[in-house]
Amino acid sequence: MGIRALAAVGLGRLAHWGLRTLARRPASQLPGRVALAIDPHVMERLARKLRQGSIVVCGTNGKTTTTNLLADAIELTGRRVLCNREGANMAAGVATSLLQGSWADWAVIEADELSTIHIVPALKPSYLVLLNLFRDQLDRAGEIDHVQDVLVRALASSPNTVLVTCGDDPLCAGVALRARQAGTKVIAFGVGEDLGLAPDRVLEAGFCQVCGDRLAYEYRSYAQLGAFRCPRGDFSRPDLDFMATNVRLSHEGITLKVDGGGDTAVFDVRFGGPYMVYNVLAAYVAAALARVDASTFQRSLDVFDPHNGRLQHFRIGGREVILNLAKNPTGFNQNLALLCADPSPKSVYVVVNDNYNDGKDISWIWDVDFERLGHEAKASQVMVGGHRANDLQVRMKYAGISAPIVEDASEALSMIGSLSSDMPLYLLCNYSALSPTKKELEALAEPSAQGEPDLPNCPDSASQPKSKVVVSPCSRKHADHKLVIAHLYPELLNLYGDSGNILCLRKRIEWRGMEAEVREVGVGDLPSFAGVDLVFIGGGSDREQRIVCDYLLAQRAELSAYVEDGGVLAAVCGGYQLLGESYLMGDEKVQGLSLVDLYTDRGTPRIIGNIAVQSGISSQPIVGYENHGGRTHLGPDVSPLGRVLHGHGNDATSGYEGCLYKNVLGTYIHGPLLPKNPDVADWLISRALERHYGYAELEPLDDLVELAANRTMTERLLT
Repeated sequence: MGIRALAAVGLGRLAHWGLRTLARRPASQLPGRVALAIDPHVMERLARKLRQGSIVVCGTNGKTTTTNLLADAIELTGRRVLCNREGANMAAGVATSLLQGSWADWAVIEADELSTIHIVPALKPSYLVLLNLFRDQLDRAGEIDHVQDVLVRALASSPNTVLVTCGDDPLCAGVALRARQAGTKVIAFGVGEDLGLAPDRVLEAGFCQVCGDRLAYEYRSYAQLGAFRCPRGDFSRPDLDFMATNVRLSHEGITLKVDGGGDTAVFDVRFGGPYMVYNVLAAYVAAALARVDASTFQRSLDVFDPHNGRLQHFRIGGREVILNLAKNPTGFNQNLALLCADPSPKSVYVVVNDNYNDGKDISWIWDVDFERLGHEAKASQVMVGGHRANDLQVRMKYAGISAPIVEDASEALSMIGSLSSDMPLYLLCNYSALSPTKKELEALAEPSAQGEPDLPNCPDSASQPKSKVVVSPCSRKHADHKLVIAHLYPELLNLYGDSGNILCLRKRIEWRGMEAEVREVGVGDLPSFAGVDLVFIGGGSDREQRIVCDYLLAQRAELSAYVEDGGVLAAVCGGYQLLGESYLMGDEKVQGLSLVDLYTDRGTPRIIGNIAVQSGISSQPIVGYENHGGRTHLGPDVSPLGRVLHGHGNDATSGYEGCLYKNVLGTYIHGPLLPKNPDVADWLISRALERHYGYAELEPLDDLVELAANRTMTERLLT
């Protein structure tokens, strides 16, 4: 090494020693930052001390578990491994892990997907393991096609790296297809049989990566993972080099047989869930490529105990407490599947923060199947917490669950103190909530002088918000009324939890004693607006938005007649842009539906962040989240939805957001829009009632939790 590199390594190691020894603080990031500041190429230089190579593991869910399991398996063969076991998966964390020691046989590195563009060119790894790709942190990572582009470019920077990927995931298969065309060798793994599991309510990515047509599935394991093919023959699950069969799932664990690499092996795993099948399969494939035999890999499974909050068990006050990470819809839904597999009654505490490393936008909570917590999961007590506890409380209300807000794990344990100690408590935390919760549970689990920890007194349940639906005499009088909602292309336009808008409208109609019918218009369907009272168009990525626009242009005349006749229409984000004369997709000008006199061009930078808007249709500020590159400009006869109090809105300069035209509402506000802005939901419902039945009177509902969520965000943004 040159003088600069030696200085970078020396000062990085000094920072590591100081943090660990003197400050007694974690040293997973700062030493690497120091080293990279002195020598930006320090990772490349440190990689030269690896005698056999490196393996990089990335993907939305399961990185830390898979990385640690793989590192354990290689270490059991007697070889030395460098690994960022604490999950510090950006460049600084990777550099920190490489600073240790003068040599190693392997580096097993967890990498954030977007950081692969820095990590892969530096390490030139032998293998890049791609586990899965799901919607996650859209405010930071952007749309999934952007993540795919980054991964393809990262692989192009290291031509000798072999891509080991999940063939069951269409998004991973899309990356593999492009990488293989550029000369990358690809090894695919997957599950070769139907696991017989109920599919998630929201399909993450069920469309062809080549032509955009809806994929056909022989079976799905979870989310979009399964045996897929494009009906047009453009794209399908690749031939699997490693295949899991004879999979048995239970709450206690899983067993699976793996065929591949010329061998057959059977593994027993102490952790449950279909996602663990894929994590174990990926780790075994990478371990086999690193010359770890099946018996050694099974030994690594037998002793594996991550101690990192992922399915970590505690015993507190005689009660079993299970902690796990859940940070996006797929992760949460897989946790809910685990809870449903546990036949015993249980309590659940859900914690969601919105720090930078979590993602500020939490609209995704509306795509989590929290409805399963009731009868199916046998959750007798559900509690919520974290920075976005109020939003969680609203989500639970619309799932039919009364969920008090509690401050921390101690208060959650006190809340259920009168319940049988045989009833376990599950804590599901997103990223930044996981570590402090883990530390709190570790402290509580430490034996006190009496042998059990002292817990604080249970909070007064009277102080917790109570939510009930007010059914009025007017509701009974109009019990024969029915409103029909047309939800246009939800499988394409549901990027920001727009299913929550539909759920909110349906519940607020039904809570007033009327009937709500939701008609989902899917790909290939020809929508008819006859007999429809309210049309909803959600947001999607550019590609999905273009597909929807092509479908709707064929129905433009009928949709325009509906709008001009006073038909109620709500359009969010990408759906809002479709209303106008045109919008831009990249540099291409795309024809819109011309339902409203507006057009959208592009600007920089992308507008991302929380937003609050003062509007005449709501007695409270309308609050939510915006994430758009478009700049929308209104014609002279179109009114804005409201004036921006915080954020940017239509074009970042006019000071206004959204549009109102006749009974059309367009907006960039998601989050989703309606649940914590109940006046906006009721404005749409009242307009639909007036058009259909000739009156707009709505009986009030008990909106205590909705307004608390609105007020909490308003105070955060405006004070």
